[in-house]
Amino acid sequence: MIEYADGPQTVFGGGHEWKPDRSIVEQLKELDWDSERQTAMSGCQIFDQMTANTKDLPPQLPSTKQLQKAFRGQMKAFLKAKRSDESKCMS
Repeated sequence: MIEYADGPQTVFGGGHEWKPDRSIVEQLKELDWDSERQTAMSGCQIFDQMTANTKDLPPQLPSTKQLQKAFRGQMKAFLKAKRSDESKCMS
């Protein structure tokens, strides 16, 4: 497999069948590298495509303020526990 990395989170791996009775170097020389690069680039741009496709969509996640209000009890318990843990560390 030949792997092409396009940034820290995207990778394209294209498989090739190799002939074991022939030199791998010779087989690599025969590849159409421009085509390989083009295929890899078109396959690696998933995050760019997702961004372009979702640009005009309304957000689906509620705001932090809405979440804190909806889960007020859980937030109070979390903050109380967190403050308790922090005061233990400072002692």
